[in-house]
Amino acid sequence: EGYNGSACLHKFICELSSAPVLQSGLLSQLIHILLTPSSSEVEERLSSYSEAERRGSAGLECDREYSGCDTELTEVLPFWEEE
Repeated sequence: EGYNGSACLHKFICELSSAPVLQSGLLSQLIHILLTPSSSEVEERLSSYSEAERRGSAGLECDREYSGCDTELTEVLPFWEEE
């Protein structure tokens, strides 16, 4: 079964933005930086991804916001744990 790439990427950005980075590992921190567009200089070019980040930061329900993605972040990144 394949992933809906665009919908899932937006959902994962939303989910990552909704909770603080709980993992202390370097890989976890790098993934968080890569998937939070406001930390990059190309934010303007990535407006839909920035919107996903804003939605997560605002506490919106990412599953509902990005219902086109049935995949959970922990399925793709099994080491990622939410609080």
